[in-house]
Amino acid sequence: MLDLPVPADLEIKRTEDSLEFTLPFTNESKFWIWFAALFWAGGVLAIYIAGIAAQQDFIIIGGLLHLLIGVLLVLNALASSYNTVKITVTRTTIEKHEGPVFVPFRRRHYSKNWADVKKIYVDTITRKNRTYDRLNLKTHYETDRMLVMWDKGDYLKIVLREIKSFLSEK
Repeated sequence: MLDLPVPADLEIKRTEDSLEFTLPFTNESKFWIWFAALFWAGGVLAIYIAGIAAQQDFIIIGGLLHLLIGVLLVLNALASSYNTVKITVTRTTIEKHEGPVFVPFRRRHYSKNWADVKKIYVDTITRKNRTYDRLNLKTHYETDRMLVMWDKGDYLKIVLREIKSFLSEK
């Protein structure tokens, strides 16, 4: 593998017993998720104010789904701004943790023993003019997609290079 430079927002801590990576949660522009969240929240707020002013209970009850969607958008916006992904590798396990903001419907914590892993690799796919790098763990029964990043350099290739280097040491 080529000698790839480590990006400024990819932090690598290496000790004798472990290897830890800290990556950005997302590499997308945060403007659009914040715009969508604030636009949606403003619309829901206007509907609730109108429903309360008109004393229409069905508008308030009907707006609960819209309120839930707004909460999910705000959580995703907060996560895009404040969350990081930590990958910790030891001689026996590999773990991934996303935090501190909880986002529903995302696998926040992932852990696998190396004894169960047959292969670790990065593959690259292109869909709709966007290139995705995926860090995968192949076990005896399935392939787990541990992390996906797009349009931003070789983060996962660097992570893979460092993991293989760390595991080859005794």
